[in-house]
This record gives sequence, structure tokens and C-alpha cells, in this order.
Amino acid sequence: MAIYVTAEDDAIEVHNRLNALGPIPDQLYVLPLPDAGGAVPLFAPDAATRGPSTTPAWMALEQQLTTLAGL
Repeated sequence: MAIYVTAEDDAIEVHNRLNALGPIPDQLYVLPLPDAGGAVPLFAPDAATRGPSTTPAWMALEQQLTTLAGL
């Protein structure tokens, strides 16, 4: 199982792009953020470490994804 998260393309655009590549695998799930309430930052700069850090939106997504068997 694989999940493809896209922040720019909506479901229709992703479907068209995947179809252009060939058959869409059965275990591929697409999460188009524009269709799920809008794109949110999943990573952001961390002033303390001077590097990237995860955001609360990432933590919420990760929590949801960990409930999926086989991922």
C-alpha cells in the first residue's frame, strides 16, 4: 500500500496524470489536499535547530495514516 499526498493537484488532475502513466495500482491511495480542505504546511523551519521540523498538521496526518493496516 502506498499513499500519494499532493498539495497542488486536485483529484481530477492527479487521476489524469496517473492514467497517462498506465494502469493505476490497486494499493495506491491519493490524498489531494486541495480537495481535503486545502493544502497545509506539513514541514516548517525550526528556529531552535535551524532545520526543518514537522508541523501539527503533519502529526495529525501521521496519526491518521498509522491506523491504516498494511501501510
